[in-house]
Amino acid sequence: MNRANKVSASVAQLEKQTGWAVASASGANLTMTYKNTLQLYFNTTSFKVNASSPATTPMNSPISLTHITPATLTTEQRFFLQLMRAQLQCLDQNTISLKQLLGFVQRGWDTASLIAEQVRRLTLEQMVNVSILSDERLAVDISVLLPKVETKVKVGVQLTATLSDPEAEDLDIKNEIDVDAKVVYGEPYNEKNMSEFVGKRVRGQGFEGWDETIRELRMRLVATGRKGR
Repeated sequence: MNRANKVSASVAQLEKQTGWAVASASGANLTMTYKNTLQLYFNTTSFKVNASSPATTPMNSPISLTHITPATLTTEQRFFLQLMRAQLQCLDQNTISLKQLLGFVQRGWDTASLIAEQVRRLTLEQMVNVSILSDERLAVDISVLLPKVETKVKVGVQLTATLSDPEAEDLDIKNEIDVDAKVVYGEPYNEKNMSEFVGKRVRGQGFEGWDETIRELRMRLVATGRKGR
C-alpha cells in the first residue's frame, strides 16, 4: 500500500470513529473539519502516518486551525482555540503522527465545548462572568445571590491549562482547576468550607455538573440562614 492509500485508509477510519471529515485535498495538503466547527489545514508529508511510519518531509509545513461556523465563539472556546493554535505552531511535526495531531485538536475542542456548556447552564440560574486572565489561565466567576439574608457570594473557578512538551508523545492540554469562594457582602459564611466544597466536586466531576454543584451550595447557604456577626 503506497503512502496516499495509507493516508486515505487512516483518515477513513478516523471519520468513522470521530467527528472528523475531509473537506479538501490537494496533493499532500489536506483540509479537514471537526464537527463542522473547526477546520484544520496541514501537509500530510510532514507528519508520521502512524507511530512506526516516519514523515516523508523532515521540515515543518504550514498548519492552521480556524473556526468556521457563523456562531460567535464564547470566551472559553476562544481561550482553548488560542491554546491549540499555539501548540500547533511550535510542534516538531515529523515527531507527531496524524492520529496524534487530530486527537489533540479533538480533545481540546471537546473540552472547550464541555466548559461552554457548563457556563451556559450556570447562566440560567446565576450571574456568570468568564474572562481570559493570561494565555494559560481562564476564570469563571459565579455570583450567588441570597436575597433573604442579604448576602452575595462569589465563587471563582480558575482553570490553568498547560501545553505538553512539543516533542512529547502525549500531545495534549493538561488542565488544573482551583476554586476560591468569597463573601462579597452579607453573612460571614465560612469561605474555606465553601471553596473546598465546590472545589472537591468540580475537580471530581471534571467538566460536568458545575451548575448542580453551585445549586447545592446555594441551597446549603439558604438552609444555614443568618449566622450573625
